[in-house]
Amino acid sequence: MKKFIISFVIFLLLNGSIFSQKLQPKNETIKDTSLIHFIDKLKFIIEHKDKEYLLNIINKKIQNSCGDNSGIANFKLIWKINSPNTDIWRILKRITDLGGYFTTNKWDEGISYTFPYTSGLELKNIQPEDYFSLLVITLNNLELKEKPDEKSKTLAVLSYDVVWNELHVDLKSNEWYLIRSFDKKIKGYVKSNYVQAVTDYQMVIKKIKGKWEITHFLQTCD
Repeated sequence: MKKFIISFVIFLLLNGSIFSQKLQPKNETIKDTSLIHFIDKLKFIIEHKDKEYLLNIINKKIQNSCGDNSGIANFKLIWKINSPNTDIWRILKRITDLGGYFTTNKWDEGISYTFPYTSGLELKNIQPEDYFSLLVITLNNLELKEKPDEKSKTLAVLSYDVVWNELHVDLKSNEWYLIRSFDKKIKGYVKSNYVQAVTDYQMVIKKIKGKWEITHFLQTCD
């Protein structure tokens, strides 16, 4: 009986089922047909890197940060929108692929839709500054490795877990995060393309006079 219990506990640990905090994926676009059409259009724009169409769906007063640099002109400047090396397309694709959720906009009145879903994480008994150290595993059954190597020993299997960021490692373009489980009992490496920082870039879109527009594109403020 004792052997069975020990084996069961080990099984739970390896599958990230205990001592964990999770955030399940969310995509609420199906609640609004006009929003579905807008997101389809946005993804087409991202795929073809069409800056003119992108600027057409951005609100003229877009909030680019928590500072005083709102507006399309600042958006174009910040993101070097005319440069072939702009990072805007990679980030837009990443957060829209993750899916989003309806919110009561914290910046102004009205209902908005926010990408990615990971930005909506709310936890009890942690300090606001702690969110800057939190990551969300965005994959089901992601292996936690002992070393930043796919052939390394698997320490656990994580599914949509909230974890602590210990270190970001770049090994010849193979990026890894050194992370610690939410209860801080297990530490290991995961591939960074299946991890999203809670305070990373978020995009807010809002329906204004019957038309969806991007009103905010910024990182979480301190």
